[in-house]
Amino acid sequence: MYDKEYSTSMDLQELIKQAEQGDSKAQYELGCASYKESRQKAFEWWMKAALQGEAKAQERIGIAYNFGLGTDINIEEAFKWYRLAAEQGNLGAQKWLAHCYRTGEYLDVNQDEAFKWYCLAANQGDPVAQNNLAVCYDAGRGTEVDVEKAIEWYEKAAEQSFDVALNNLGVCYQEGRGKKVNFEEAIKLYKEAAEKGYDCAQYNLALCYEYGYGTKVNFKDAIKWYIKAAEQGNTDAQFNLALCYEEGKGTEIDLKEAIKWYEKAAEQGDTEAQFYLCSLYFNKDDMESILKGLDWLVKAAKQGMEEAENLLRDFMAEIIKLAELGDAEAQFLLGRSFQNGDGVIMNQGEAFKWYKLSAEQDYDKALNNLGCIYLESENYKKAKECFERAAKQNCALAQFNLGTMYNNGNTIERDITKAIYWLEKAVEQGLEEAKEVLDKINEE
Repeated sequence: MYDKEYSTSMDLQELIKQAEQGDSKAQYELGCASYKESRQKAFEWWMKAALQGEAKAQERIGIAYNFGLGTDINIEEAFKWYRLAAEQGNLGAQKWLAHCYRTGEYLDVNQDEAFKWYCLAANQGDPVAQNNLAVCYDAGRGTEVDVEKAIEWYEKAAEQSFDVALNNLGVCYQEGRGKKVNFEEAIKLYKEAAEKGYDCAQYNLALCYEYGYGTKVNFKDAIKWYIKAAEQGNTDAQFNLALCYEEGKGTEIDLKEAIKWYEKAAEQGDTEAQFYLCSLYFNKDDMESILKGLDWLVKAAKQGMEEAENLLRDFMAEIIKLAELGDAEAQFLLGRSFQNGDGVIMNQGEAFKWYKLSAEQDYDKALNNLGCIYLESENYKKAKECFERAAKQNCALAQFNLGTMYNNGNTIERDITKAIYWLEKAVEQGLEEAKEVLDKINEE
């Protein structure tokens, strides 16, 4: 955050003297030297320099107002000082303005302004700005589409080994955009960027190895690069890696690993991953898996995936049919669906009705959920009865709920012995919440 350290008191005293005499550069440097000790002092010296037109100090004041360093956050003031610095050619301020105008962060989106500031920053040789300027020309943001200029700026940034530009240039070679199609050159660029750790390049390189673009098919190398990209949170890589584990491409079939990576992609909103998870969980045919599969199916359907919407509609039709025929599991699922609004219109009365019908057949999960409804409506006697019936069937959630009731003692008479008994039962089944409560009891 500061540019120079002062190793002797003589250096610092001389700097203070010059700063107090009004030297703007000394004021800026003194602000930098003061930053570790006092952000407020640093801010005060930078402000003195900034008011005299010192561009670096103006940028620092912008940063200070932006992030609340030595002063209160004030985005309007931050913008004012960044712009003053940028107009004097300060690179950092120019990049900040360009970013904010492009993304709409702090400022209204204005692609023309973003293009203007990227141009100025790029012409100072900054590789990030050069790449972003290339993207402007490539996509027609704030300017007309000009693929030749896009290539020119991608190349300038790539010459500085900027990983994002290397990858983007690789895409141009692979797709023949502004360059003749050249898979070998694309792979070379992807590999250079991938080795620098850029996840998009790692993913693109993995695709080349998986499908033989410009190289021989090599599933082992594809898996290697998918893993690297997936571990950085790249959703496309996570999905493809999961698919490899599910189908045994370049590795043994491993459904546990497939589910792991599908879930990572699904948690980031990838609808295909959500849909594939639904199929894998439904194939397991136990209630816990069916519930997980249904949850992912609902998420995909809510995002407008047509296949998911159709499957959810068919699934709910079958569940309703079975529930009406008296199937306890289907009645539980239908109750849960009404409770959450999954595939049907949310209706708590209908949820209660179907949970009760399932619970009358002693279905443990319905008993637990019915108990939760009774608990929320302060019918503690019936809640306890439901939890007890489910807990005796080894339902971990019911054991936890019953143990918690006994521990809290505000709904039924407190009984630590019974609380510990039921919480330990839940812990034995791996319920983490129960372990946390049990640990607190043991600390008392």
